[in-house]
Amino acid sequence: MTLLMLKRRTLKSSLIAAVLGLMAMLVTVAQPWATAWSGAPPQLGINDYSQNAAPFTLPFHLVDGFVMIDGRVNGVSGRFLLDTATPWGMYLNNHTIPLSKDTFIMTGHAGSGQEMAMYIQNRPIETITLADQISFENLNGILHTDWSFTESTFGPNFLGSIGHEFTQHYLFTLDYVRQQIQFYPFDQTETLLADYEAAGRLVAVIPFTSTDEDSRKPMFDLTLGAETIHGFWDTGNLGDLHLTAEAQDNLTAAGLLTVETSDFWYGSPARQTFANITGLSLDSQPLANIQHLSYTLGDDNTLGMGYQFLKHYITVWNYQDQTLALVRL
Repeated sequence: MTLLMLKRRTLKSSLIAAVLGLMAMLVTVAQPWATAWSGAPPQLGINDYSQNAAPFTLPFHLVDGFVMIDGRVNGVSGRFLLDTATPWGMYLNNHTIPLSKDTFIMTGHAGSGQEMAMYIQNRPIETITLADQISFENLNGILHTDWSFTESTFGPNFLGSIGHEFTQHYLFTLDYVRQQIQFYPFDQTETLLADYEAAGRLVAVIPFTSTDEDSRKPMFDLTLGAETIHGFWDTGNLGDLHLTAEAQDNLTAAGLLTVETSDFWYGSPARQTFANITGLSLDSQPLANIQHLSYTLGDDNTLGMGYQFLKHYITVWNYQDQTLALVRL
């Protein structure tokens, strides 16, 4: 995964790498005030605690391209980040929410260098609500850490992230214009796509694969000029492009790529190189031009299809069938 681009910090575009950094740096010595825990992190069934069934809708705010959902945890109000590539259903911020550090899981570092320790409290989380639309009660085994370093981007009331373990159990549509996510049972897939097709709005239904064990990061191949680009979708990604030097030269010569630098990035002072691309396609289907992608040179051609791409469409996510549909706004 890539890293989150936080204000006043040099990070990339996805929160999940900071989380997964903890997994890669498992330690076996517990903090003196906490019980040590060993083995793989628990497989959390967040939806087992839900008091609501689909369909339901979650409205959201856009904060510098990130999807932020109002919520409450044990009466503490704030906002959650929707990051579809985060493995856990909910990953809470113990800097905002009073949570006990009863069981120490592991420690590691975020991409910007901050040490992060992961804990579970022994007693259940009493209640979690999302946008006053759905709620969860008496949740056990919910992971938490100190996300205070994200306050410059998400504000002091950041509650944590909502991730793949929650979203994978629904068919859902993401609409950046109306700023809402609609969740459905999977048996509504055929009807929903048929309605979009009848209205002449269905652009493509894209099968995806993933190198992740649970397919939380949909991956697929795209074409840009004569170059093959490995793409992936992730709502915790603002949009980033990595090209080989040869691909950069070819695409620039073809007029499909422009590269610029700026002293500002999403409203804050930060020196950044970014790219704009035109002519992107998938199986000969033209796709939207994408601007303001965080840009670097590397050993392969990859495109993070985050906010800067997703905002051009309504997207229909189906982890059960491993498809993602693009719908015209």
